[in-house]
Amino acid sequence: MSNHGERLNKILFFIEEKNQLESVEKLRKNMGETGKIIEVHLTDYIEEVEKLDWEVKTGMVAVTDSEQILDRLVKAGIFTIVMLHEKNQEKDLSAAPYAISCIEELEYTSFEQAYLRMAGLPWKITETERCIIRETMVEDVDAFYQIYADPSITRYMDKLYENPEDEREYTRQYIDKIYGFYGYGMWTVLNRENGQVIGRAGITWRAGFDIPELGFMIGKAFQRQGYAYEVCRAILDYSKKELGFTQMQTLVRAGNKASLQLCRKLGFIRQGTVEIQDGEYEQYIMMLGSKGHLFSCLHENR
Repeated sequence: MSNHGERLNKILFFIEEKNQLESVEKLRKNMGETGKIIEVHLTDYIEEVEKLDWEVKTGMVAVTDSEQILDRLVKAGIFTIVMLHEKNQEKDLSAAPYAISCIEELEYTSFEQAYLRMAGLPWKITETERCIIRETMVEDVDAFYQIYADPSITRYMDKLYENPEDEREYTRQYIDKIYGFYGYGMWTVLNRENGQVIGRAGITWRAGFDIPELGFMIGKAFQRQGYAYEVCRAILDYSKKELGFTQMQTLVRAGNKASLQLCRKLGFIRQGTVEIQDGEYEQYIMMLGSKGHLFSCLHENR
């Protein structure tokens, strides 16, 4: 789990219904060059599962349409996705955390994201010229405390927990409940050159509002260098193209001149002021345009 740059390099299909082989071959063709990582086996190959050691399993995910094979794959400790079709609808395939349908429409990214989630590794969301935006990890918490130690950071936003272990537990729950359910949230911003944590940014839903909200925080040492604009611009693009959002809001504390100026520079339009439990906020909204692609063929198997 320490290899944060780990990638999926093998997809093993264990197929029971031979008429599904055509769909797998279409997937391989649609994936282009990355289709080379696909291996297809029929059910009589399943005995080979027990021979796989952990070194082989790293960077690998299995896909099967068989209840029996799923059981053996899970017992062997292999990250597994179930492939749904009309002939296995009555079978118990609940042991797999993810399921796929319309398989020929999927891309490499869909399989890699499922693999990373099962392996407990963060998704890289997007990147800019100077930054990488990825899901937050428990290991980021120490860096957050260093950034939040500056009083200017918490002038307009909530503080971290007083006890770092409470913050780590909150982060564990956030990874499981928020990333695991929504697929997005508040993320960690890294300096692309050296991997240093320089802030946080992402998308949240605030109670009482029906529009997603852009949030951002860049550490004091990295402010006034254009990082916030660069990161927020990339997240807005991602929100439109990958998440399909058509509008976005920001809620900024009255008096936070730097954030208000950034919102206007990004193209947000002021709607007025709103009262929230902890004070008065300026509400800004941006229209993002038509919906982008939504990944609906791979989903949590719950």
